[in-house]
Amino acid sequence: MRMARAPRPSAASVRLGLLFGLGSVCFAVGSLPSYAARVAPEVAGWTFVVGSVLFTTAAAFQAAGTPREDHTDLAAALVQLVGTVCFNVSTFAATQDLAALPARHLVWAPDVYGSVCFLVASVLACVAVRRAVRPRAVHGVARGAGAPGSPGARVAWRRGSVGWWVAAVNLAGSVAFGAAAVAARYVAGITEETNVALVSAGTFAGAVCFLAGAALLPVGSVRERSRARGTAA
Repeated sequence: MRMARAPRPSAASVRLGLLFGLGSVCFAVGSLPSYAARVAPEVAGWTFVVGSVLFTTAAAFQAAGTPREDHTDLAAALVQLVGTVCFNVSTFAATQDLAALPARHLVWAPDVYGSVCFLVASVLACVAVRRAVRPRAVHGVARGAGAPGSPGARVAWRRGSVGWWVAAVNLAGSVAFGAAAVAARYVAGITEETNVALVSAGTFAGAVCFLAGAALLPVGSVRERSRARGTAA
């Protein structure tokens, strides 16, 4: 008897994992003091720009692939997309001449707005996880098993599941990015951040959290497909 082939992660989950993961790596590497000390300032700045563009690309794919009937998930995806665009503005502005006051505002204000968007999107994602008690499609795979309230309906989203961990680590990353944004407030008349250590630590911690969440996306897709196959059987 031929053994059934183990399910593979969906192409969408792999694509999102790679884009979010590579963007996170850019932010993590760019925030390392040793990296900034070894490369030219413009190289360090463009590292964040590349990371933010990868985030925006991933967020756009995620928003486009979210079912319209999943209102909370869709709202989270759209708010996240707005946040990544804000990071595009702030990271690009940071590569310009920061001696000019408008340039400093273009760095800090979008950075804060983007961090707020990420935080709101993460909270909405956590709410969506708690409410996911009916089977819905995620990356082409039906969520849950059986009708609402059936034994399999909640299993994918119980505390400690892959979906729960993705939401949790992304929320932690958003909080860390928010702390970095507050610490990056430029003082009038100078171009140095208020708290460089906190900016670097918050950015690095947030990037690591987002990297963990990205790595879990294909894992969650495999779990969902395994569950769907078991239900179909």
